[in-house]
Amino acid sequence: MGKVRQRLGKAYIHTKEESIQSIIIDALVDHGYDVDVEVTDNGTGNEVVSCEIYDVGGSKK
Repeated sequence: MGKVRQRLGKAYIHTKEESIQSIIIDALVDHGYDVDVEVTDNGTGNEVVSCEIYDVGGSKK
């Protein structure tokens, strides 16, 4: 039986530095959160990384 994911929020990362993006996303995952990531163009040529953050009942305190 799978775990139920509870949506906690959405975060936006406004940087082209992929190392910063991965540090933020990896930190969330390392603390037990599920993160759905979507990269979009905001119409001005800049990337916006949106992250849906979910708790699956296994987050570390």
